Amino acid sequence: MQHSCHKHRSTSADIDPHQLSELLRDLYAATSDTAARATLADRLASGFDARSSMLQVRDLDSSQVSSVSATENVLAKWPLYVQRYYELDEWYIRARHHLGEAVLGEDLVAESVLMQTEWYNDYLLPAEIHHVVGAEFEVEPGLIAAVAIHRPADAASFAACDRTKLALLLPHLAQALRLMRRMEATECGLRAGFDALANLSLGVVVVGAGNRVRSLNEAAERLAAAGTGLRIHNGRLELCDPRLDERLRAAVRSASLAPLGRSLAAGETIVVPVGEGRSCVLRVGPLPPEPSPSAVLEPLAIVFIGVPPTMPPYWPERIRAVYGLTPAESRLLLALLNGRRLAEYASDAGVSIHTAQSQLKSVFAKTGCRRQSDLIRRIVGDPVLRLS
Repeated sequence: MQHSCHKHRSTSADIDPHQLSELLRDLYAATSDTAARATLADRLASGFDARSSMLQVRDLDSSQVSSVSATENVLAKWPLYVQRYYELDEWYIRARHHLGEAVLGEDLVAESVLMQTEWYNDYLLPAEIHHVVGAEFEVEPGLIAAVAIHRPADAASFAACDRTKLALLLPHLAQALRLMRRMEATECGLRAGFDALANLSLGVVVVGAGNRVRSLNEAAERLAAAGTGLRIHNGRLELCDPRLDERLRAAVRSASLAPLGRSLAAGETIVVPVGEGRSCVLRVGPLPPEPSPSAVLEPLAIVFIGVPPTMPPYWPERIRAVYGLTPAESRLLLALLNGRRLAEYASDAGVSIHTAQSQLKSVFAKTGCRRQSDLIRRIVGDPVLRLS
C-alpha cells in the first residue's frame, strides 16, 4: 500500500482536508444515529487508509471496558480480548503514560519486541493487526477512551501525518462520546438525571447561528436572569462584557461547524467574572445539527453554564497548600479563575508573557492538568478545597 506521509515529520499539507472533513461529519452523525455508530470504526479505518479500527471506553470506578464501535475483525475477538488480552495489550498499557496524545505503535513497543509477545502471536496476528496509530484520552472524569487504527503486516506502517491527523480528531472524539452518553441516558428514560442538573446550577443552552437560542433548561434561564454576566437578549445568548461576548460568538461559530466538517474546533471554555471571587464558567461544544425537512442543516452548538459557589476567603491559601504552589503561581491561578487571560495577567502583574507561561507550565505539572480549561474545571470542582 502506498503512503504519502513523511515518516518522521508532517505538515498540514500532508493531510487531505476533504478526508478529514468527511471523518468529522461521520463522527458527529454517530452521536445520534445508531446505524452510523455501528459503522464508525469502518469509517475511521477508511479515513486512515487502514483495514480495521476500534473505539472503546473504560470506566475507572468499575474497571469495565466496553466497545463503542469496532471493525469485524476486532468484534469477532472482543470477548477474548476483554477476558484475557486486555491485560496484555502493551499498546494500551503504555499509551496511558501519554494520555491525550496520539502515538504510533512502534514508539510504544519496538516491532522486534512486539512480535515476540503472546499478545501479538495469539491475538493480533490472527486478527491481521500489526501497525497502529492510537491514543487514550479522557472523556469526562472517571471515563477514559481509547482509539486505535490498525494495518496488517503487509501494509505500510503509519507515519507522522497519521499521528497529526488523529491528534486533530481527539477533542472531537471526546465530545462525540460525551454526546453519545447523554443521548443514551435520555433514551433509557433517565430524564430525572438531567432535571437534577438544574438543582446543581448547571445550565444547558442550544444555540444556532448568531447565538440565537434554540432551547434551554430552567437552570440556564435562572442564570441568565441572576446577574451572572450573561443574558438572553432578543432571543440570543449574550455576555455582558463585549470582549467575552465576541469570544463566545467566535467559539459558537467554529464549534457549530465541526459536525459539518467545516471546522476543527472542538469547543472552548470561557470564564466570566461575576464578582466576590466568583466566576460563571461556560463550556461551548459542537452539537450535531437536527434533521430538517428542507434538507438544510443548521449549525448548532451546545453551551453548558455553571456558577461555582462563592470562593471562601481561605481558598487562596488552601489552593497553595493542596497543590504546593508558589505565591506567584497562586496569583496566576486565581487570575485565571477570575476570567483573566494569560496575556492580561502578565501585563497586570508586570511580568513577561514568557514568565507567565513558565508559571502556568509549573501549575499544570503540580495539578496534573494539560490545558487551562482542564485546570479551571479541576479547581472549581475539587472537593478537597471545600473541606474544613
